[in-house]
Amino acid sequence: MSFDKPTRNLLAKIVTRCRDRLASDITEQLQSTHGLHPDGTILDVARTEDDRRQMAEAEQRKAEAEDRLRSTDLALQAERLARMAAEQSAIIAGAVEAQTQVAARLAYAAGAQGGTR
Repeated sequence: MSFDKPTRNLLAKIVTRCRDRLASDITEQLQSTHGLHPDGTILDVARTEDDRRQMAEAEQRKAEAEDRLRSTDLALQAERLARMAAEQSAIIAGAVEAQTQVAARLAYAAGAQGGTR
């Protein structure tokens, strides 16, 4: 099938306009939906829904990890405080025992002196 020159020119114009329209539509979709621009820049605000969901999940995991670290820190602090309290209790118990022994010796010494008089 052969077309005359005016028909071929008209078809060429239609094909060019269709190609330009498709290129502008695809460019618009890439810019508005995906944030991809002809100059190569990529906009962060144009994330896909899947990317947004993944980012939200990652933020949630990060917050949970930070909470675990904080609770671990609190548990370590509580353990250290309990250890210090136990050590101080042992020191106080030792001091009380020493005072009791001194008091007993003094009482014995006083009793021994009183009994020999």
